[in-house]
Amino acid sequence: MKSRNVFFLILCICIVLFPREAYAQFAVNDSTNNENAQTRTISTGPANEYSEGGNGEVAYIPFNAYYVKGYVNVYGVAPSGYCGGAIYRNATRLLPTNTTYKEYDVYPKSQGRGLERLVKGGNGSWYYTPNHYKSFVIMD
Repeated sequence: MKSRNVFFLILCICIVLFPREAYAQFAVNDSTNNENAQTRTISTGPANEYSEGGNGEVAYIPFNAYYVKGYVNVYGVAPSGYCGGAIYRNATRLLPTNTTYKEYDVYPKSQGRGLERLVKGGNGSWYYTPNHYKSFVIMD
């Protein structure tokens, strides 16, 4: 229980000290990844967006996505009240195919699951999708 309190204290401190990381806005530049998807370089940092269509939209990563990512990294399971841990099969091949994936909801079931998801790669990579797996933004 004490480690959970420490985790939340550190999370709150990070939000106060680094608010841009808690709700980041990324401008994207198009470039071709492969025949099925496009990779876009995020101009504010070393991240990529994988998408079916290259419409150059602005990608926002909400605070809840960072919260769930941090929680899963510490405890290995989704937070209480969230769906998560099911296998994501990457059937559209928008993500790299050299690893396995698990999916997590960004918002708790009580708020409605919505379209937003996180996908964790077996290699430690994390992806955020605002539109139920049609495009992905890699999280750092």
